[in-house]
Amino acid sequence: MYLENLSAVGVFWVNEKMEKVTFCWVCCAGERDEKFRAFIPPPLKGGDKRKIKFESIAINWGGTFLDALKGFGIMVGSGGGEQKLPCPQCQGERKKHTHDRPLAVNVDRGVWLCHHCGWAGSVAKRSESIGSSSKFQLESGLPDWGVAFMHQRGIDPAVALKLGVGKGNVWMPGAGGKREVLAFAMWNGGELVNVKYRGEVKSFRQVKGGMRSPFNLDVARRYDTWIWTEGEMDVLALAMAGLDNVLSVPDGAPPEGARNIEGKMAWLESLQPDLAQVKRHVLALDQDGPGKRLEREMVRRLGEDLCWIVSWPEGVKDANDCLLAYGPQKLREIVERAKVVNVSGLIHCHQVAGEMLAALEREENRGVAVGFEVLDQLYRPRLGEMTIVTGMPGSGKSEFLDQVAVNLATRYGWHFGFYSPENRPYASHFAKLAEKRGGKTWEVLVRENRAAEIIPWLDAHFVLIGGDDTEDWGVQGILGIVERCMRRFPLTGLVLDPWNEVDHNRQREVTETEHISRSLTILRRFARKHKIHLWLVAHPMKLDGRGSKTYPVPKPYDIAGSAHFFNKADNCLSVWRDVSSNRVEIHVQKIRFRQSGQPGVCILDYNRQTRRYSQSDVRKPISG
Repeated sequence: MYLENLSAVGVFWVNEKMEKVTFCWVCCAGERDEKFRAFIPPPLKGGDKRKIKFESIAINWGGTFLDALKGFGIMVGSGGGEQKLPCPQCQGERKKHTHDRPLAVNVDRGVWLCHHCGWAGSVAKRSESIGSSSKFQLESGLPDWGVAFMHQRGIDPAVALKLGVGKGNVWMPGAGGKREVLAFAMWNGGELVNVKYRGEVKSFRQVKGGMRSPFNLDVARRYDTWIWTEGEMDVLALAMAGLDNVLSVPDGAPPEGARNIEGKMAWLESLQPDLAQVKRHVLALDQDGPGKRLEREMVRRLGEDLCWIVSWPEGVKDANDCLLAYGPQKLREIVERAKVVNVSGLIHCHQVAGEMLAALEREENRGVAVGFEVLDQLYRPRLGEMTIVTGMPGSGKSEFLDQVAVNLATRYGWHFGFYSPENRPYASHFAKLAEKRGGKTWEVLVRENRAAEIIPWLDAHFVLIGGDDTEDWGVQGILGIVERCMRRFPLTGLVLDPWNEVDHNRQREVTETEHISRSLTILRRFARKHKIHLWLVAHPMKLDGRGSKTYPVPKPYDIAGSAHFFNKADNCLSVWRDVSSNRVEIHVQKIRFRQSGQPGVCILDYNRQTRRYSQSDVRKPISG
């Protein structure tokens, strides 16, 4: 029997002795080739032999893609991949550009397309594990509605054919019988392992027992970058943009609330040898809830350090939508602008770009004013930072920080926690805070019946941290209590006053310098994590000189124990008091970020009766 009036049949090529040599698909109806004869073994069912479809033919396999392609006059060269060749159908008829090679052949898949005359077709190879050919209903060409559908979705039907899309006539769920469908062939290592069918009314099914394998896998294997999509139409859309290294997951995205996610993603296990060779995964998935769930699962399994994420423009759901809205060139640009997944421990500029731009508009990014005219130009504390405060004993460090805390609570509603064992009993410390709030001594405030007003305000803005000696009052213990406190009383500021009242039970092999370095790192990370400002008071070592103008202004390097107090702090302040004049100098000695101020000196007046600070009219430092 000759190849006459046949469409998409499986054919055995035979030699002169009628011995079967190899098998291939014949995809071009109406063609006749005198060199070969097609042997279709009996019995034949289904009516007219000239109209018998592929699934009605008993298939015995042999031969290769190269043999089958050459049987169609397609003389492929050695190797695989994409090849450009003369077209045996139209080359002899052309009068111009006779040296062109218009026939595009994918040797690995066994498909071809002539860009001059439109001749297209494919040959097929299958695994013995597939069983009877009737298991896979796959014919060359597209159904009439499928051609219109491809045009509607912005896909050139020739591109769909090139990627192995065919047609079939199968039973579809909800259709009440067999329907002509689009057939997406799943090839794995040159073997047809499954077919996914799509009906004219959006419905899907796969072949029962078929292998769950990504669409376009064999082509993607030639690349070390894989682009992942949710559906076969997205693969075709990206092919229109010139991207061949695209796959779609076998079953689409899982529902947001899916529980058996491991079973849904089990198909990835069979790809482990391939995944080991892939250097980059670009996830061009849908932007809806299931798409985001799939994105998280893919990143978790493929490795966050190997994944890039495509962000679609507003109103665009997937690659096919993007193709329709913006065209192939823009689609390719969007995919090529995919951003790396946020890997733990690595921060890229795009992750904080919004914060960078917003910082130009937010006044609070500059830090907050502490309520003293001159000091506000030098020191403006910001959330997430740590300030080290030093000064000789009796210089007014604790009183100064109490005043700063009351000012910030009054101005901005900040909430403070104090770990201040030297400010005991607790009632005495609250009384000092009340005086700074009320501007008078506690006795006067009580006589004026202002206690009922001030005590609720203190409750709303301050909490003292303390307990019996059985508690762990090391750095970790204190921060543990603070974390529990913040669940019911969120803090904005934390004061640890002083460092030498914190328990330091370090291991014998850890030096004091190492212990201080680790402790300061823990404190700074805590401030950044919880977005609070942390003040740590630390006394300097013994300095020469005593009294007014006789001892030098302590520097952070003078703090007992380690130079890390200066190195690890975001800001450093030194408090120096002139006993004779009751004036206090605040030396701003380090500012890490310019938004927090600049080094300089501010002079404050101290009222011993009310224990309040105020801006001094004196501008020239007394300390020299």
